[in-house]
Amino acid sequence: MINGMKKTVIVGLTIVFYSCASIKVDVPAKFAAEATNMHVKGLRGWRPSPKLSFGKYFTSAVKKGLVAQKEKNNIPGSFLGTQEMLHLFNISKTDITATEKNKFHYKLSDGRLSAEIICLEKFTSQNQQLGGPHIGLYSKTLNAEYYLTGFIQNIKNKDTSLWNLQLYSKYNNAENINQFPIVIPGIEQAGYLIHDNDSITIQPVKINKITTRKNKTDIPVRLLSGYEFRIDDGVIGIVDILNDNIWLYNDLDDDTKLIIAAAASAILLRKQNH
Repeated sequence: MINGMKKTVIVGLTIVFYSCASIKVDVPAKFAAEATNMHVKGLRGWRPSPKLSFGKYFTSAVKKGLVAQKEKNNIPGSFLGTQEMLHLFNISKTDITATEKNKFHYKLSDGRLSAEIICLEKFTSQNQQLGGPHIGLYSKTLNAEYYLTGFIQNIKNKDTSLWNLQLYSKYNNAENINQFPIVIPGIEQAGYLIHDNDSITIQPVKINKITTRKNKTDIPVRLLSGYEFRIDDGVIGIVDILNDNIWLYNDLDDDTKLIIAAAASAILLRKQNH
């Protein structure tokens, strides 16, 4: 019942979003006044090896590939007390663990500096499926984990500029079931960019308002709209995953801008986004 309600609300909101509403990432006003916003071209539509461009940045053809995909079924020994109860009502129950791994590899350049980006993403979910002549087929996600791991190499400074990109989200249905507003899967999200002693945190940006033709409207979900790149308490970059935009703080040096642009483009290229 709860899962069905969530799906109904999310589908309904999706129709609203694409018909009469504008959804924008929440960009701090002070940061926006001191940053450059660049729209990313080349993401939309089906392309086996897309090429992206934004501002002065452009990529090589992005090489993508499926590393592994598997599904494991497990029929447990008890439900509603005993397995006999299932047989009594002619109900089948299956726990399904699904795992998918994908990789992508490309280069990014600003015309002078270049970086090589290699990423691996892994998605694992545990789902429960019930079936029977009187209930039809019902399934729900119990928990899920997503990880994006990547390496960003400044080609000009190979010995000193290898950055590690990590981004993850975890969802546990038991933690969300009685919460309102409704929480979309991905309840725990975080990430970082690390190079030696340098660290840039990646924090999710969520919104609970949409802009319609008449006014701003509250919605019953906190929708993931993008990620902030932060050093200490300051925002130095933002990636808008709903509208395919990348913001870079103007006062950053070119090498740091290249790394942030590389990480932001990698986040936009994830299969999870599509």
